[in-house]
Amino acid sequence: SACCSVGTRVCTGMHKRLLNLLAFLRPDPASAICAPRCTESVLSASADGFSCGDRIRWVIANLGLPEAEACDQVGLEFLAVCGPCRPSAPAPSAIVPTGTFVAPPGGRSAGYCRSAGRSKYETAAWLGTRKGCEAECFARSACLAYEWGSAGGYTRCELHSEPVTHVAPAPGGGVHCLARTTARTTATAPATPPSPAATATAV
Repeated sequence: SACCSVGTRVCTGMHKRLLNLLAFLRPDPASAICAPRCTESVLSASADGFSCGDRIRWVIANLGLPEAEACDQVGLEFLAVCGPCRPSAPAPSAIVPTGTFVAPPGGRSAGYCRSAGRSKYETAAWLGTRKGCEAECFARSACLAYEWGSAGGYTRCELHSEPVTHVAPAPGGGVHCLARTTARTTATAPATPPSPAATATAV
């Protein structure tokens, strides 16, 4: 064909790009993407203007990520909507937020998270929004605080697993540290019923 007259390698590359474009424009069946937990209703749900399915297909077609990684990336960034698309996603009840985030001791949130000892944290650099960073911390029981920063078009999300004792100033600004506070309920033990003998004596 005219295409292959320019060389097999060039033709093959063009063919692959065309297939990627078609894969993006033609939605796959729900069962073919992030199955089995990512259902059709989740794929069609809107995540900041685009459906979860469209975002996943875009990542596959444009970033070249395997399906599982694309599902995980989109699921993490838009956890509240696309979270079930993550291959290792917990049961839906497990990703419901518990608790709130407040400024660490000292009352200041602007700056870097710091602990009494050496801070232990995991960087989740692929999370593109502060809301996504907070949602990911919500989803992890070991996460006690998160640090979010944005500068020069780059973002950074740190998930801290040690209690934050204070916040260190960030010279350039644009960095915030928020600690998790989990609501606790105290069960009240039922009153011990009086013994039959005591009841008889009282009567």
